[in-house]
Amino acid sequence: MVVRLTRWPLPFALLLALSLLLLAAVLAAPLLAPEGGLVYRDLPLLSRELERTTVSEAASLGPPQPVPPAQPTALLEPGPFGALPRVAGDGTTPFAAFARPDPGAPEEVPLLALIVLDLGLMQEHTQAALALPEPTALGFSPYAPALQAWMGVARARGYELLLELPALSADPRVDAGPLALVPGDAERLSRGLARLLARGRDYFAVALAPGAFAQDPRAFAPVARELRRRGVGLVEIGSDRLRPLADELALPYLGGVMRLDRELAPAAVDQALGALETRALRQGWAVGAFRAAPLLFARLRQWLPTLPEKGFLLVPASRLFGRTPRSAVAQGS
Repeated sequence: MVVRLTRWPLPFALLLALSLLLLAAVLAAPLLAPEGGLVYRDLPLLSRELERTTVSEAASLGPPQPVPPAQPTALLEPGPFGALPRVAGDGTTPFAAFARPDPGAPEEVPLLALIVLDLGLMQEHTQAALALPEPTALGFSPYAPALQAWMGVARARGYELLLELPALSADPRVDAGPLALVPGDAERLSRGLARLLARGRDYFAVALAPGAFAQDPRAFAPVARELRRRGVGLVEIGSDRLRPLADELALPYLGGVMRLDRELAPAAVDQALGALETRALRQGWAVGAFRAAPLLFARLRQWLPTLPEKGFLLVPASRLFGRTPRSAVAQGS
């Protein structure tokens, strides 16, 4: 028996191939969708969401509009790359002037603080951060376009601001960019710091993941001294290796800040938020930091409204400066 193979016309074969490709794209779309577009059915449904705008609504608000400078000239002085923060003649520091006023709360209430990082780089992410409760501290990247305009908008809305200081990473695969502070020559460090500090405005402190400085904290001394002289605080992200140096120089310091975004998956973020709550219950306070990302914003919209019923209070990060994690106390004893 002879079987004849029928040859399909070329146009029909092309049409069939295109149809199969289209079907495959439709089936794969849910798998390839960005994290911010996914609906996580395992998360609890809450009766209300955060006030202000959602991530999608924030994206339509457009670029930042100019805001009149809020920083008094008494807190500024000329520098080689622009105006630099300084202590005013009456002793007022930028830390004191720009930390968010906090009415206070009973010390027995577990306190939580949040810091959002890498703002100003993406408009949608920055607008989403501006929809978070005002006690949240907003950290802005020195590489952000329209940096001072974004910081002016955030300050006008009542947030306390951090300027991020990039540092040479201990991992050679990570590039911190051309503005990164590099351990070594003190004069080069001072000049690099002046270039960074002049890029922002209205910030009460700087934020730093110590990177290569974690291996030799004394190499950070020129930067710490200059921050102390200018009345600006320091937030160390992910560790507290610089704490002894900050204590020695009487530099306003906040360390032991937990990273909430080490793994961008729903279960991992839930675990990180749970660990943050556990730390606050054990030592009375905890600070979590994360890079702006749709998944974190989506999760926070459900987690933040649950804090009052669980007995936690969200406070400005500035309120927790000077506190020492219990682990650090144990290590020093």
